[in-house]
Amino acid sequence: MRFIAVIITALLLLLIFTSYDTARLAAALSGMEIRYLGLLALLLLSNLALVSLRFHIILRRFNLDVPFWPSWRANVLSQIGGLLLFQVVGQFLGRVAFLRRHGVPAATVASITLYEKVTSLVAGLILMIGGLVLLLGQAAGKAVTDTIGSVPLPQLGVILLLAIGLSLRSGALRFERRLWRQLMSWRILGRVLEVGALTLASQGCMVAAYVVVAGQISSLSLSLIDLAAAGSVVMFAASLPISVSGWGVREMSSVYALGLLGVAAEDAVAVSLLVGFTALVCLLAVAGILAVLREAKPDAVKVCPSSTQETLAQDKAALVLLTVLTGAAVFFQLHIPVQGMDVNVNLADPLALTGGAYFAFRWAIWRHWPLWRLSWINGALLAMTASLLLAFAVGWMHFGATPWAVHNRLLGWMVILSYFFTGGVIATQWGANGTRRLLDTVAAAGVVIAYYIVLTDWTHAFGLSDLAATFFPSFELLSPNRNSETFELLLALIATMTLSRGGHWARIGGIGAAVFLLGSRAGWGTGVAVLLLGGSLGQIPIRRLLSSLLLGVVLVVPIFVLGSQDQVQSILHESSDNERWKTFVGAYHIWLAHPLLGGGLGAFMAEQMATTGRPLVIHNTFLWLLAEFGPLGSLVFGGSYLGLIHWCCQVRLHKPHGRLATGVLLMLVTIGLFSMAHEVLYQRIFWLLLGGMIGIRYFGPPQQLRR
Repeated sequence: MRFIAVIITALLLLLIFTSYDTARLAAALSGMEIRYLGLLALLLLSNLALVSLRFHIILRRFNLDVPFWPSWRANVLSQIGGLLLFQVVGQFLGRVAFLRRHGVPAATVASITLYEKVTSLVAGLILMIGGLVLLLGQAAGKAVTDTIGSVPLPQLGVILLLAIGLSLRSGALRFERRLWRQLMSWRILGRVLEVGALTLASQGCMVAAYVVVAGQISSLSLSLIDLAAAGSVVMFAASLPISVSGWGVREMSSVYALGLLGVAAEDAVAVSLLVGFTALVCLLAVAGILAVLREAKPDAVKVCPSSTQETLAQDKAALVLLTVLTGAAVFFQLHIPVQGMDVNVNLADPLALTGGAYFAFRWAIWRHWPLWRLSWINGALLAMTASLLLAFAVGWMHFGATPWAVHNRLLGWMVILSYFFTGGVIATQWGANGTRRLLDTVAAAGVVIAYYIVLTDWTHAFGLSDLAATFFPSFELLSPNRNSETFELLLALIATMTLSRGGHWARIGGIGAAVFLLGSRAGWGTGVAVLLLGGSLGQIPIRRLLSSLLLGVVLVVPIFVLGSQDQVQSILHESSDNERWKTFVGAYHIWLAHPLLGGGLGAFMAEQMATTGRPLVIHNTFLWLLAEFGPLGSLVFGGSYLGLIHWCCQVRLHKPHGRLATGVLLMLVTIGLFSMAHEVLYQRIFWLLLGGMIGIRYFGPPQQLRR
């Protein structure tokens, strides 16, 4: 992992210093006044002090009575370890070395480090999103505000509460029920606000540092708000554990963020270099002082059993919240306009990014690769990521880096991996119970949404349009793409069937009716195939399947009998065949022109924007991969897909794992069939469930969590 971080840092710094004018870069650095350097150092030292105070408070929250100065010493000197080793690993090992003298066990230090990193990630993510909205301009900001303002928030809240309630009623564990009662207390809220306020204050100091330096180096007259927005984006990128202390990533993100304000690339690089170098000098100075000062022999902290149990309970509580909230929120998404493109933003994205970071930090601390049920998954993920980066590089050389390729595909892949890792951390840390609770939550949310869709169509069919407009607005306001929502409901159907001998007939019937009412013909065909295959493989009893189909017919018939002709036509008529065929032909022509490496990531979209000015994607995942990734990239993704199918066919023969493997097989069939008419590789719910279902080595009878 350290080797990968060094490679990333070296490549990015090499790209920076070979792409930009070093003489102008040096001139920008030399123009910084001494008084502003002093202010910069003061802000960075304040950040260090606030982070150390937060670390001390978190130690107290874990019932560890470590004095302030030893905790300060452990935090500061451990950051030196982060410079020498992989960032998170070095900090963890440094803290273990210093806190061991106070009797703090390594497992507790790991939990504290994870808690601290995840808190910082969430706060930085909030600041980064706000900064991007401001940087993208008033028009984009207004479009984002209008999009969010169109969401029926009361209905969204009710659906989420009903989904969580149904999930808790059907499968909550004893520990989980106690947790939800405890979360309602003011004491927990106060602790969260305390740590959150310190985190935001420390990150505010870092943002202010970027504001001070950028305001002096840049020759433009920029507002403090714009500079702070750019600083929040750079700070978040530099905090990601993918390089050596943020070097390289900080400079590239600075070029992007400050470039949106019109700042020259050399000036943007100078800003990031000066902030990074000054932060390093301040850290070394404080660490040197603390290393010289002798620490009195500490009294060992008595770690009582109750403290250890509370630490474990806090880990379980975080996993419970992550499982239930992510599983319920993954169905809701918005299309946010960014630089002429619609960027798909999901309500569960912040949760998934948090879970992905937790997963990465967890495995980085223990210094070994994740252990999946399939040993080759890590290699497959690396190969797919490398194929994506190669396709992006090819596209960059051919037609430049388009916003769609950068935001929707390149950064979108990082989001997709976060969902996969979130499912993995739920399964590996919570075991079979975690996978079961994830499936149950997704199934419950799918059922609630399905019956909401049925009720919405019923109110229109019975002539209650005013009631529908007030209480049952179209679900497209909560998830604009009908095909995407159909795909999500099909996976919720599979989750229901996987849970317990086919699932309840009322759940399956409701989801089936909603899939039909959404009017996606790809969804109809895929749904029929999933039900038939599930019945033939024993995933759902034939009798229950027939009962579910009968209920679905009962729910749909009144709409066709009483509904208007327009309502019926909106269900039966889909007018995208000509457009779909056009994308097939366009993808084929791109591949013919670039038969080896493909046309590059975003080639078809760039061609459409240049010729028609309207965004359009290839409506077939396999053709998209062939056109833009070439045969090699297609082989990487296709080989991983076939490898998963082979594993399912082997594992489903063994009783302890058969139902789980059959569920994964049905998911793979669903995405394979749906991909023939739509591009669904980036569907978040698929990767969340896949990570949760292959992240454990056993899926047996339910077991209660220990008290």
